[in-house]
Amino acid sequence: MPSLSLIRSQGGIGVAVYNPDEREAISQRTKAALAAAKARGTILGGMREGAAKIVSYQDRGVTAARKKAREAAELRREAIEALAFERLSINAMAARLNADCVTTSRGGSWTATAVKRTIAILAGGKAGCMPPGS
Repeated sequence: MPSLSLIRSQGGIGVAVYNPDEREAISQRTKAALAAAKARGTILGGMREGAAKIVSYQDRGVTAARKKAREAAELRREAIEALAFERLSINAMAARLNADCVTTSRGGSWTATAVKRTIAILAGGKAGCMPPGS
């Protein structure tokens, strides 16, 4: 498939120019570079012995993020429970938290989704999952 090359003029205006050979040239350069790396003995792609076990890092990251979310939710428990006691809607709770200058864990404004997730965390669930009967 032919490609377009972008050429910038002095005025900063970009002009696309039809260049049917560019795609093929890029393909050939890439293939040549991969062949050269392979000839040097470089192992390309795939899981290799001695490589980092990404899954373990991911698991630790998820655990740390959940712990941080629980801690942040606990700091706001009293305010959230008081609004829930008033039987306000999720949207009304978000508006009231914002009006009362209660910030989210990142210092931002509350949204209905943030309130819903915080309630789920306080109920012992994961962020994004509402407890049964909510």
